[in-house]
Amino acid sequence: MLDQNNKREKEDTRISERQVKRVTGTKPSLPLEKYTGTFNAPIYGKIEVKLENGKLRLYFEHTPELSATLEHWHYDVWKINWDKTHAWFSFGTLKFNMTNNLEITGMEFDVPNDDIFFEELKPVKVE
Repeated sequence: MLDQNNKREKEDTRISERQVKRVTGTKPSLPLEKYTGTFNAPIYGKIEVKLENGKLRLYFEHTPELSATLEHWHYDVWKINWDKTHAWFSFGTLKFNMTNNLEITGMEFDVPNDDIFFEELKPVKVE
């Protein structure tokens, strides 16, 4: 079963399409601590971003196996490096949304896969 998933992922161009569009040499708009906080996704619940050992960490309240370290990708987009290997997805990014005054308001997920539709979460910052 896992071999079938790996084969399907190799044929799937969604990840490679995102990787070639990466803009190198950019920096985040804000200091790391400004990206931290508690976010709420109406269809899921609480998602937290914490600063630990100089890196941003992502925690899902109801799904601890989705915990991850965030690695700067470009601009205010971060690559999600999951702590655990998942059968249905291996690559994803998270974009922080903000106001014109650089205040974080929420985040958007882009995790190409055919199982968990992260883009439907639409978490907004609550703390």
